[in-house]
Amino acid sequence: KDARSENTHKYVLKAIRCNDSDDIKMLKDETITGTGPSVEKWGTRIYCHCVYNTRTKNIQRIKNSSGPGLIGLYIMQHVMTGVTSGGSKNQQFATLDKFINRIIPNQKLGVKSKKATLLDLQSKIQKTLRSFYRVPRIHGDLHDQNIMVVFSIRNKLLKVMRVTIIDYGATYT
Repeated sequence: KDARSENTHKYVLKAIRCNDSDDIKMLKDETITGTGPSVEKWGTRIYCHCVYNTRTKNIQRIKNSSGPGLIGLYIMQHVMTGVTSGGSKNQQFATLDKFINRIIPNQKLGVKSKKATLLDLQSKIQKTLRSFYRVPRIHGDLHDQNIMVVFSIRNKLLKVMRVTIIDYGATYT
């Protein structure tokens, strides 16, 4: 919960330099994927997008033009959007890599608890990937830095809340 606005919704502004046609294509692919149906089941929704021309100070729709001074912009959900105020103190997020290699080892969990956490993580990754691939598409850059794990630590218990895919720039259908 935002201390000033009492808002439980969090957002991210992403800026991408659009120097060539590949950059514009990645921006288009990312915004098409992030504005698609059921995106909240596997990722973070993109709400609005545009291209800003730093030379003319104009904002325009994403089209095929590219070049120096063009910056693609979009506003999307933060991975922690929707975390209730009661749980926000205990909930955190990390990349899959960081969660597996740093968070789990540092929690001093017993073998059974560690195994249960990893099985729960595996189940949530499978569910997220099934939802993502329900619409035929390929994520051309899916790796452990583009998968986010939302988790809580409470009374020395580590619980995976959800798994989210991010960075759809290399995604195509």
